[in-house]
Amino acid sequence: MIGLWVTGAAAVWLVTATLAQHRTRFVAKAAASAGFVLVVALDPLDDTTRAALIALGLALGAVGDLALMGRGEGWFLAGLGAFLAGHVAYAVAFGYDQGAAPARVAGASVAVVLAVVVGRWLRPRLHGPFRVAVPVYIVVICVMVALAIGASSSHPAAAVGAALFAASDLFVARERFVEPARWNPAVGLPLYYAGQVLIAVSAVAWS
Repeated sequence: MIGLWVTGAAAVWLVTATLAQHRTRFVAKAAASAGFVLVVALDPLDDTTRAALIALGLALGAVGDLALMGRGEGWFLAGLGAFLAGHVAYAVAFGYDQGAAPARVAGASVAVVLAVVVGRWLRPRLHGPFRVAVPVYIVVICVMVALAIGASSSHPAAAVGAALFAASDLFVARERFVEPARWNPAVGLPLYYAGQVLIAVSAVAWS
């Protein structure tokens, strides 16, 4: 519960500081990211591979958050790499517990549509290393979402969390590659932290 409160309070603080362009947004982001890690850190997990992989994904997400606070292309690529590795960890974890065929088909369908639509939206706007890095990231996160939906009958929190994470990334992409605007983080950040908290809760339930 402490981790949930930390993430919630810090996320509200973060959105407020971001809209005001106040420098405390850096501290707020670090605190919010630490909160979803605390969800699993304060509730010791059993020694299960799936729960450990989700915990690893959460930690990599926190690293990615810190990297994205840096300025410049290098920091953004570092953050993208950390999140990509986190999605791989999540995907492997969700792949352990696939449910009935309808859930798997639904997950695959959502992933294909998401990958095609987002890929077409962003492709004309990508330059340099992002022409490769972003499509790879899109494929990996879509696979992660598909596997999360496939496991939704047993772990609905993981599926909802994965979907919210993917939705939040659309606002990150819009901010970086399409049109910077204050409402991008105002919408994207709450979606992101809600998604990470739900994934964290699923790790505790899985252990």
